Amino acid sequence: MLHYNIPEFDDCDSFLALLAKRSGRMKKGGRPDLNAAAKQVLNDWNSGKLHYFTEPPEQQIVSEFQPELVSEFVKEFDLDNLEENIRVLVDSLPDQRMVSVSAYDASLPISDGNMEVNINESGMNDGEMEVDDQNKNNKFCEDKTAFVSPEVLKNTDGNAQVGKVMKQALKKRKKQQRKMVKKTENLADKLFTGMELS
Repeated sequence: MLHYNIPEFDDCDSFLALLAKRSGRMKKGGRPDLNAAAKQVLNDWNSGKLHYFTEPPEQQIVSEFQPELVSEFVKEFDLDNLEENIRVLVDSLPDQRMVSVSAYDASLPISDGNMEVNINESGMNDGEMEVDDQNKNNKFCEDKTAFVSPEVLKNTDGNAQVGKVMKQALKKRKKQQRKMVKKTENLADKLFTGMELS
């Protein structure tokens, strides 16, 4: 009533009718538009134009909890005692040396596994093959530029050309994959021809 400056009302419909007349929301024939008035009240409520508050209760609520129970709970939640128990537990654990752990670097490529298969061509097929790994001593692939590390992308000024760098890295990776497919096909062909000869 105070917010909209309307007189006393009895029910919701009379309130909305008075509000519709006050705000000029009328239907044909001079009837108040109750739906439009209700939308206005709801909009004012949601936007914070209408303030809502209640008076605090006059009587105090009696607490169900008594101080004796609270003091008993304090003993169970004593942080100093808990810290002492943790310290004793840690001291009682056996000492173990720290194992050196190296973090996995996602920016380094996986070796492509250049392998040669020597097939024993002695005429008899005894089912034995020798596999020589050429990258046995090499930890990393020769071409490290095919993979872009996340640090490089973060350090790019303003990330202006991140898309370009990613596109180039993707192109190099696809090229390496095609190269790997050719190598595996050649290896498979050698295996099949070796099996046919024996």
